[in-house]
Order: sequence, then C-alpha cells, then structure tokens
Amino acid sequence: MNVSCMMRIQLLSLQTENQAPSTAKCRQETASYGVWSPLDHPYEKSITSERFRGRIHFEFDKCIACEVCVRVCPIDLPLVDWRFEKEIKKKQLLNYSIDFGVCIFCGNCVEYCPTNCLSMII
Repeated sequence: MNVSCMMRIQLLSLQTENQAPSTAKCRQETASYGVWSPLDHPYEKSITSERFRGRIHFEFDKCIACEVCVRVCPIDLPLVDWRFEKEIKKKQLLNYSIDFGVCIFCGNCVEYCPTNCLSMII
C-alpha cells in the first residue's frame, strides 16, 4: 500500500469517529512519510521554470481588430471576427478566440500586439 493511501485511510478513520484531523497531526504525518504537502508550505510561492510563459489573457475593450496577432502566430491560431462600421469608419470587434489546446504559447501575439490587449499571466 502506498503512502497516500495509508494517509487517506488514517484520515478517514479519524473522520468516522467524529474527530476532525488537526492541521498539526496532518503535518506530522506528512513529515514522517517524507511527502511534500501544501500544509507544510502554505505561504510559499511555487517556483516556475525560466521558460514558463503562463497563459494568455485577452481584454476585449482594448482590441482594435488589426489582426497582427494572427499574422505573427506561427500556426495562425487566433480567430478574429469583425465588421466594418461605415458611420465611424472603424472595425468593430465581434468575437476573438484562441484554441488553447492547439496553442504553443510562443508569446508572439503578446509581443507584437499594438494595443496591449493580450498579456501573459502566470
């Protein structure tokens, strides 16, 4: 039986006896097994690798539908739907989408966006 199963069984047995497991007891058990737990390090920020890029965040209000992001994307992934408004002589953004299952997170769209409507969030 692995360590995590043993811990779950012990915690379940405590809960069935109407005793909530204390934080100190959980810390003691995880420390004795040598397993890292968020209970041991609740306020430590996780260290990301140097090449970690994060996820792409899009702000609809800032976008001018210039399609620079589509042109610089190596796989032409962003889909920009817009219509030209004759009264104001500008493009009106209707829809913007990126399929994150296909995205390679190269960051070109974020780097070349003229209005900074795209950003990488960690």
